[in-house]
Amino acid sequence: MAVVPILVFLPVIWVLVRLIVRRALRPLDRLHDEMQSRGSGNLRPIASLDLPVELISIQHAVNTLLSRLETALSTERAFAASAAHELRNPIAALLAQAQVLETAVAPDPALVARVRVITTRTRRLGRTVEKLLQFSRASSGMAFRRERVDLLPIVHILIDDMDPPARDSHRIEMDTADMKAFIIHGDMDALGILFRNLIENALIHSAPSQPVRLTLERDGRVLIANDCAPLPPSVAARLTNPFVRGATRVQGSGLGLAIANNIARQMDAELRIASPVPGSSRGFVVSVRFPAVEIS
Repeated sequence: MAVVPILVFLPVIWVLVRLIVRRALRPLDRLHDEMQSRGSGNLRPIASLDLPVELISIQHAVNTLLSRLETALSTERAFAASAAHELRNPIAALLAQAQVLETAVAPDPALVARVRVITTRTRRLGRTVEKLLQFSRASSGMAFRRERVDLLPIVHILIDDMDPPARDSHRIEMDTADMKAFIIHGDMDALGILFRNLIENALIHSAPSQPVRLTLERDGRVLIANDCAPLPPSVAARLTNPFVRGATRVQGSGLGLAIANNIARQMDAELRIASPVPGSSRGFVVSVRFPAVEIS
């Protein structure tokens, strides 16, 4: 008979133990949820959660780490911005002086040729410095910020800048499928740098008589395709590494795709490269798929 009360109260005891354990672990669950929500787009310190003494030290350690990371990223961004300002001005001044010198030595064809070499190398140096600064900004975590940004105006501005409407023939064709908005959760400056590099890369390596095609898909993808000879798979697989270039005589830094890939990863986007273009025997296409895109 003594077994009967035990069998009756055993389920009750089991339920009470579960409730007590669950209640005791509730602060740990809250801390776990807050820590899990921190990531590339959220580096805010964890607010007070009324935790037990045993867990407060963990919260303080996590907040200290987040604060140091935010400080490091801010320092990198400030350095890149300052470096850009300090380097652009001397290069622009050097280029201006070279152009003045070219006018001064105009009567001598040999000297003009030498000055034009200096001008060309200076422009190339300016482009390389610009790409290195963009690479530094991308590596510093500039794309970790999360804001609602409409990609359509950004792409239109870039296209108007690189392929002005006043031109008789245009090298960029865009298909938006009648979208009115393509909202991405990211950073506006980072998006501008990402797509400027992709469009520039397509224009540089495209056949002059063929347009670059930019397509926005309703599944969150942006495709940028250009016509060129197909690349070997071994080369295409390494193009997102810094300073890797295909077998081409076109001048470039080898950093454009590396910058774009770095920014895409920070924005939790997927960047893919294909050559030739699917369904064709030629071409090169870059696909960037963004998560949680709001389309209207």
